[in-house]
Amino acid sequence: MKKFFSYTNQNQNKKRYLRATIESSVLFVLVSAYYWGTRTAAADFHYDVSFNTLKKKFSGEAILFDEDPIGTNSFPGHPLAGSYYYLIARNHNLSRIESFLWSFALASIHEFFY
Repeated sequence: MKKFFSYTNQNQNKKRYLRATIESSVLFVLVSAYYWGTRTAAADFHYDVSFNTLKKKFSGEAILFDEDPIGTNSFPGHPLAGSYYYLIARNHNLSRIESFLWSFALASIHEFFY
């Protein structure tokens, strides 16, 4: 009878990178769709989407200071998205350092590619 009420999962400490990737991707797509759909920061759309623009971003030529509204840069914008990325990684048993790097990587991808 005791075994019936106790729940043990042998894989509860296993790191689940694929599930974290899927959940983070869904959130990433939702955030990006909102960003591209509302176009609240007009200066972000001065460059077209191309490899030439990406080259300019990595060389520093196309990087500009953020002109996002205060609601995007403060709560609930960037901090909320970053904390979601971090918590998704932690929920799937990634360490604190791995979760930090996870959220940092996703934020960097968002800044450079979207």
